[in-house]
Amino acid sequence: MHNNYYFLKQLVPRLNEQLQNALLVKCFSQNKDELIFEFMLERGISFYIKAHLKSNFSCLSFPIKYHRAKKNSIDLFNSLIDQTVKDLKLFNNERAFVIEFENYQLLFKLFGNKSNVILFKNDEVSELFKNGLIKDKLININELDRKLDISFERLEENDWDIRSVIPTLDKYNAQLLFNQLTSAEINNKRNVFDEFMLELNSNEFFLFRTAKGYKLSLINSEFPVATFTDPLLAITSYFEKEVKHNTL
Repeated sequence: MHNNYYFLKQLVPRLNEQLQNALLVKCFSQNKDELIFEFMLERGISFYIKAHLKSNFSCLSFPIKYHRAKKNSIDLFNSLIDQTVKDLKLFNNERAFVIEFENYQLLFKLFGNKSNVILFKNDEVSELFKNGLIKDKLININELDRKLDISFERLEENDWDIRSVIPTLDKYNAQLLFNQLTSAEINNKRNVFDEFMLELNSNEFFLFRTAKGYKLSLINSEFPVATFTDPLLAITSYFEKEVKHNTL
């Protein structure tokens, strides 16, 4: 759920707090499908965004420190260097957000194995991080917002087909909501739906250990190994544990 719209709803405002008037001082890659941004905050502290965009696992993280290698490192998005962050925007009902500069927009498209970072200049695609995703050259940044009618009534009309009514929900939580709704008494189904949606919009994050690794969720359905209220810490902890697990 770490690339889910509902998690990004919590992450992007927090990230916006950190990056207001920040200066982008470095952007480079030293590992395949991994991009590092270093911002200088107004208080003189470096702030890092690591975009890990491999086809089998894509995730953002925000390490406190990052040491650049002396070899096998390449600078990217050079036109953004020394540009000041103006604002951040999350697209409505979409797994994407943009960091806005004076004449540039840096889009983080977190679409699973098709995740990418895309630079726009005055709303036109300028550079892709992953050039193999050639369809990304056709993205219209002004058409990424999605209007969805997410309501209990629509779910009921569609026989509790969660993914068709709430496409912003990941498979795990869609199944969880389906199970809760179909097992609830008829006169209690609306309450189940309302409580679930309330949790999705909360600012508490749960890290779970699974048979396949780890997962991050806004829904406390099991026994979490850690609980967070800061989305930056939550996703960074999740990323570190998941990468370590996959490496081992």
